[in-house]
Amino acid sequence: MKTILLEMVGLQFGTKGIRKYLHLSSLATNTYVSTLNANLKGLIFYVVFLKKSSPDTI
Repeated sequence: MKTILLEMVGLQFGTKGIRKYLHLSSLATNTYVSTLNANLKGLIFYVVFLKKSSPDTI
């Protein structure tokens, strides 16, 4: 009985750890994606701005 209880407690802590890790990694991914989006928007704006300012070069 004691080993089963210990295994259950271990399982609980294990799943909590995995959940926390997944949560943190998803947060990191979201941050990365939003940074990427911001960079892409900046790049698009830059290209459009260049096209407007000098249409003959591009």
